Amino acid sequence: MTISIVIIARNEEKRIGRTLKTLQKQTLRPDEVIVVDNASTDSTAEIARKFGATVVYEPVTIRGKAQNTGILASTGEFIGLIGADYVLDRNWLKILYQRVSGDKGISGASASILALNRDKLLPYLMELASQPPRLGNAMMMYRREPLFKAGLYNPRLHNAEDVELALRVLNMGYRIVHEPRAIVYHPYPEKLSPILNRQFEYGYWNMKAKKGSGTLGRKDWLIMIAFPFIFLKHLPKIKTHPLLPIFLTLSTYAYTIGMWRGLTSEGTRYREG
Repeated sequence: MTISIVIIARNEEKRIGRTLKTLQKQTLRPDEVIVVDNASTDSTAEIARKFGATVVYEPVTIRGKAQNTGILASTGEFIGLIGADYVLDRNWLKILYQRVSGDKGISGASASILALNRDKLLPYLMELASQPPRLGNAMMMYRREPLFKAGLYNPRLHNAEDVELALRVLNMGYRIVHEPRAIVYHPYPEKLSPILNRQFEYGYWNMKAKKGSGTLGRKDWLIMIAFPFIFLKHLPKIKTHPLLPIFLTLSTYAYTIGMWRGLTSEGTRYREG
């Protein structure tokens, strides 16, 4: 059984080398590494080739389309999807592969994500705020068959393409599990503004994804309607960190505004990256 790793990268010359280096140090090495050069204007592709990766070019800067380009170029029965700015625990691939390949009833598995810069306040709060299971590209492994049966990623989604695909896979009756022992580290923003902007984008594109897949549910409506009272929901988290309820409330507000924007807007907004 073969393993492919797919990484989409746009102008990641400062970080992709670090990611590929941690991939080379895995206790289980992949059979191939595909790096999708998503219209980079720097030396991302050159660095990836130096690490032995196969580089394919995708000129359209839409994440869903770039993911499909990488998957279509791969040959593995199992496909790991990671971000170009992540640091991988040395057992990340081994643990995910054993979990997915060891049970034919499992079609995908997600890993745990920790803050690479957790010595800083906001990244640490983001780590505390993350709730498994996560269905993100930067920590997923899938069997090849369900990905293709689901029709791969939505090529029109700039964000939340990973969630939308996972929802379609689940709706087809496949099983996706969370594997907490598989760990990746991510450098979170250290200022509040980019964090809230990102939450807005997540809310917007998650709404687009759920509308498109027909999975907009009661919980989503409850979040959008009851968000003025969300601080009360998060207040018990003060036991974890005194600032966590405030951080979660601000993040939820930004996410919810994005959801409302995604619900009421027509078409899609273009966004680079």
